[in-house]
Amino acid sequence: EHQADIAVVVTDMMMPVLGGDELLRALLQLNPAVRVIAVSGISANEAVARAAGPETIMFLAKPFTAAALLQALHDVLASSRP
Repeated sequence: EHQADIAVVVTDMMMPVLGGDELLRALLQLNPAVRVIAVSGISANEAVARAAGPETIMFLAKPFTAAALLQALHDVLASSRP
């Protein structure tokens, strides 16, 4: 309902009910141009995130600083939306 109001989704790849890969697929099904910052402390999840949508999904490895998160948000928001 509010897809146009969401500029970027920040999500952890490890969640208790819906796994990160499942969430990425669901988000991309709803909106193929969705921009996502996927975060995880498990390096293998970077490949999962990139495979889901390499052009609209950014991966941020934990631990990260507030400055790194802000930079990732800046980079994602500054990228052109398809």
